[in-house]
Amino acid sequence: MKKLLSKKRWIITLLVIISVVLAVFTYNRATGSKLEDTLAFVIVPLQNAGSSISRGIGNITSRFKGTDALSEENRILKDELLSARAEVSRLRMLEEDTRKLEALLQMSDNYPDYEVQGAYIISKDPGNWYKSFTVNKGSSSGIKKDMPVITDQGLVGKVSRVGVNYALVTSIIDDSEAVTSKSLRTGDICYVNGTFSKDDTCIMQYYDDKADFVVGDEIVTSQLSKIYPAGIRIGYITEFGGEGNGTVNSGLISPAVNFKNLSYVLILKNNFEQKPIEETTETESK
Repeated sequence: MKKLLSKKRWIITLLVIISVVLAVFTYNRATGSKLEDTLAFVIVPLQNAGSSISRGIGNITSRFKGTDALSEENRILKDELLSARAEVSRLRMLEEDTRKLEALLQMSDNYPDYEVQGAYIISKDPGNWYKSFTVNKGSSSGIKKDMPVITDQGLVGKVSRVGVNYALVTSIIDDSEAVTSKSLRTGDICYVNGTFSKDDTCIMQYYDDKADFVVGDEIVTSQLSKIYPAGIRIGYITEFGGEGNGTVNSGLISPAVNFKNLSYVLILKNNFEQKPIEETTETESK
């Protein structure tokens, strides 16, 4: 089969050559031209065709080169756009951080008896809520255990452990600590701490059945607190519900501070030496 195809190719090639030679001589006799003119008559069109093909290939190559250049330029522009967007985002974050710091610093005028120390949160416990977290200020900045921690929104919690260049803060939504509080409207006393089941809610407890609390009341720190200055906003009462033992009344409080979105806090550095909690408890029991 292959030999038959090969023979056919040779025959076709031979016929093409014979046809070209006959065309050359026929043209030569008809026009009386010289051999070189006759060859030129045949070759020049072939050369022109070859030149056209070469130009076409060159144009296609140039187009590919142009496309590559456009692709590279497009890539550079995309990179520049991404860089510009990143810079805009960075500036917006810086602007937001500056706004928060300014709001916090304005709070210092409310506490003339305290030296205010700004701190940045560097880590927190797993989860969405800031039940406890670490700030970048410690004993080298004069930070001590039990110092109050606030934001411009209200009470955050207190310092629970101190290192040289860091401090651990326990927030009021943690269920381990209770804050002595009161209604800003009536002055009735209650105690506020976090709940086991709701990270975004605090529970309030009060023992006086005649206490006047209503939904919507603002709850603030009380003058009876041994740690916190009086009048720091804690949150607002959202509902009531008794514990069923006949002695303790309870309700729920929505914290004023957004414990899902904290970045900067203020630490109130006491200008006096606090008594140890154990000593205070013994004195009060006497």
